[in-house]
Amino acid sequence: MKMRKKIFVLALLFYFLSKSVCIAEEPVSKIPQKLTTINYLFDWKMPSLSSGYFVALEKGFYKEEGLDVSFENTNSSMSNIKMLMEKKATLVSAQAVSVIKFRSQDLPIVSVAALFQSTGNTILSLKESNIKVPNDLIGKKIGILFGTNLDETYKTLLFKTGIDRKKINEENIDNGALLLMDKKIDACTSGTYGTWPIQLELSGKNISVIDVRDYGIDWYGTCIVAHEDLIKQNPDLIKSFVKATIKGWDYVISHPEEAADIIVKYKPETNRNFLIKSIEKISPLILNKDSGQNTIGIQSEEKWKQMQEDLFAIGSINNRIDPKFFFTNDFMPKNE
Repeated sequence: MKMRKKIFVLALLFYFLSKSVCIAEEPVSKIPQKLTTINYLFDWKMPSLSSGYFVALEKGFYKEEGLDVSFENTNSSMSNIKMLMEKKATLVSAQAVSVIKFRSQDLPIVSVAALFQSTGNTILSLKESNIKVPNDLIGKKIGILFGTNLDETYKTLLFKTGIDRKKINEENIDNGALLLMDKKIDACTSGTYGTWPIQLELSGKNISVIDVRDYGIDWYGTCIVAHEDLIKQNPDLIKSFVKATIKGWDYVISHPEEAADIIVKYKPETNRNFLIKSIEKISPLILNKDSGQNTIGIQSEEKWKQMQEDLFAIGSINNRIDPKFFFTNDFMPKNE
């Protein structure tokens, strides 16, 4: 009887041990069973400016954080912030300039990550035009995308260099590259990564740029923007989205060609060679120089303060507020 009891106990022990081994050997999925839905709005149609998001989506970075993310494109920071205020979007992409403008009007919006540490804004021209410094713009016809952050940096450039706008012939445009090649304008506002400079380069044209950063205009560009209500109600959701997005952008910088392939998968109408060139020009604008840590997305009070001062000086805003209201670094991924 005792022998049978021992055999039973040993068999039972063997059963539980074998079950524990099976459980340990089963793969543990990183993806939570239930995903939280996020509706995110882009403010530019240019695919390369959304590279980090598409890579994060394709690589499963959002799902690893428990997020089911869908993207829409309004092509306007103003529209995005309006949708955010109406709670028709979870989070949005918007230019830092727009954050300052709307926040100074008491709208409860906050930048939770500055993805573009610099705007990359320039004055673009053909080298043959011999436009090298701001004073060379006097008497010339300049194409401008009015109502954009390109317009704001252009006006600030003139202000800081003491140039009277009346001495420049300004024209609202929609295709700077074509107008430059047809010699209908002498220069235009453009981003270093934009369609126009790359289009000109691919056409064999030699270009010249006046970089606004050389004249003390180093502003944040694209930011991830949240409503204050979401910050209070669901900070973990924001933290997860920011973490996955930054991981996506970090991957873009180290794998530009693969990133281009991923974008083409989602946007098959896009030219791969153009994407690679654009991503190469974007990458330096993503990397942070303020913190000394090279952390993508981090923000400084000093930089937001200077942006506000510049916008106030050119009359784009009517009042100043504490720059701490524009941003937070609370959702930055911690160094592990």
